[in-house]
Amino acid sequence: MKNEKAWDISNMTTEALTEAINLFTAYRNYGAPKDFVDNDVELNYNSFSGKVFFTNSDFQVAVYNDETGKLESWYITPDEWHEGILSDLLDEFDNGDITSFYDLEYLKDICEWNEMFDKVVEIENTMKSSREDS
Repeated sequence: MKNEKAWDISNMTTEALTEAINLFTAYRNYGAPKDFVDNDVELNYNSFSGKVFFTNSDFQVAVYNDETGKLESWYITPDEWHEGILSDLLDEFDNGDITSFYDLEYLKDICEWNEMFDKVVEIENTMKSSREDS
């Protein structure tokens, strides 16, 4: 059995190689996401999921967004383990799927970092309402 390394391109499918090209192109053209520490950045490939992504020395993850052509941070909430780029998490919030106080606090912090102050207020109001209902 071949020793699989996360960065071994011989293990990658054609789709994964295309995704790697997209990652490198976005990194070259726009750089890393602003909340992604640009230090010891490595290309990684998960052969089980087929996903290609960048990681760094802080164990953060950046993925390519087809819609924007840029890299975006990949988040995992601390309590209920919702995961995705910020727009994915905001969709889940808008649908009422993120209800944990810790996850809401985490999402609020990400929105503050990204200067999405309307969403910060909306999340704070949701947190306040859920505390009042308890």
